[in-house]
Amino acid sequence: MAMRHNESWTVEGLAAQARFSLTPVVAAARNASIVLIGDASHGTQEHYEGRASITRHLIEAGHVTAVVLECSPSLATSINHYTGATTASPDETLNETPSAVLQGDDWPEWKWNNISVVGFLKFLRSYNAECHDDSRKVMVIGMEPKNPRASCEVVLAYARGQNAEKYTELVECYRPIMSYADPVKYGKACAWGELSDRAEEIRVNLKRATSLVFSLRSFDRLSPFSEKTWDGKEWTERSSREQWQAELNAKAIVAADEFYSTLVDHELGKVAAWDFRECFFADVLREVAQRLEGKQVCWTHNSHLGGDGLEGNVTLGGILHEERGEHVFRIGFETHHGAVRAAMSVGKGSEVFALPPARSGSLGSLMHEIWHRKRCGEEGEEGQFCSLLCRDLPPMEMLQRSVGTIYNAEEEDECHYVKCRPSEVYDAIVHCDRTSAVEVDSYT
Repeated sequence: MAMRHNESWTVEGLAAQARFSLTPVVAAARNASIVLIGDASHGTQEHYEGRASITRHLIEAGHVTAVVLECSPSLATSINHYTGATTASPDETLNETPSAVLQGDDWPEWKWNNISVVGFLKFLRSYNAECHDDSRKVMVIGMEPKNPRASCEVVLAYARGQNAEKYTELVECYRPIMSYADPVKYGKACAWGELSDRAEEIRVNLKRATSLVFSLRSFDRLSPFSEKTWDGKEWTERSSREQWQAELNAKAIVAADEFYSTLVDHELGKVAAWDFRECFFADVLREVAQRLEGKQVCWTHNSHLGGDGLEGNVTLGGILHEERGEHVFRIGFETHHGAVRAAMSVGKGSEVFALPPARSGSLGSLMHEIWHRKRCGEEGEEGQFCSLLCRDLPPMEMLQRSVGTIYNAEEEDECHYVKCRPSEVYDAIVHCDRTSAVEVDSYT
């Protein structure tokens, strides 16, 4: 083994500390108030299964009240209707499988509409149905500001049933952004296209719309589950969580406007857009911590957990770890070889690609050696997941493979490896040596 930092550690020593189990990771995560769980790609089946298993254990232990996903708040709103987190009972109009809900989000469809997420949402629906304390029902929160049109539809649907006058105002405020199905085209239109002369006016109107949504609130807290309000004639019962979801969608619309306008700016571009998005993610998690008691679990990509950003200067994990320290627990997922579902470019359909063995000197290669030594050792252990608490890792820089929704098989070394210090970025690593492509759940 050439990858030796100093004489104080060896692969054999790390293998002795590793476990073919998720139990040590779950136990360590129970002490944190925020648990960030990454994945090495958005198309790896075993990583979704591992995240779901860790999250289920934490929920069943009674510690979790929110699962924050790297999805749009509009999708999270639909999920909460399905799981019964925001209404007195689950939405019975939905199909027995949540695939119909998960297909409601934008590209990439396989990121959430897969068999592991479907199974997890069925679990949440069952858990919430059996939860006698409404304030402890687990909500799903979306933190991704990338589907503003769908968020507009959620806000308008909610406002229509609350206040006709404010609903009409909101329609006018959201008209420009709703006229673009593609948010990137909207950003270009505001930056230098047909909306450029109205960009500032539109931005002011979007912020005005957010204030209108907040003015629909008749209470300042999320407990109890619902409240009765008096309109001068009769009492009306409504969910405070429904109001909060409308507010989260309204904030995401404002954030989407700024994100896409920044993304297409020639001077600012991807770096500034990445940093803005990471800061927005952090804002969402801070708000969840303020509004809900209990632990929150966040599903995202490894690249958001710490260190320097993949395309920018900051990360969600880095921001929260600096603020909250040991109250934040970061779990990274790794693989050595197998297959992955991804697209060749943005907006294209998914394909299944062969994933070659991780590069020598990379984190995936190190975890492969640990996995192999442990499996072939005297005890002959074996399991799907090999976990290692990162306090056992040496403080060294190494490469890490990173696949999001796009995969460039021909230039993998140049496009999909980044530098990282695992002992600083993660609190635990879960390794699956051979992984498979995520399986999309079909809905008819």
